[in-house]
Amino acid sequence: MIILDKINKGADVATAGNQLSGSLQSQNDAQDSTANLTSGMYDASLEKLIAIALADGVISEKGKQVLFKKAESLGLDLDEFEMVLDARILEVQKSQIRTQANSTPSIQHLLVMLS
Repeated sequence: MIILDKINKGADVATAGNQLSGSLQSQNDAQDSTANLTSGMYDASLEKLIAIALADGVISEKGKQVLFKKAESLGLDLDEFEMVLDARILEVQKSQIRTQANSTPSIQHLLVMLS
């Protein structure tokens, strides 16, 4: 009887672990689908214009006008397009910040270089 109890408890632990793993996978899938929503969801010509406009992480007023004109010609909802565009701008800016942070030498590294 004791052996059966241990087997049942082991099965309960395995089931809980599988449920947790499934929950974490669902969260990862949701993050992946959010990334997919903000990348490659429009006509190739519009995507190319967005990439060009975002090359430096900032879109000029003229650049926005061109993008909105193209989006409108494709029949896109302009409010939705603006939301996606804002999200892409933030993604590029965050990426630039991470790159700068990773390339900035630490104080210890600077001290070693100076000595």
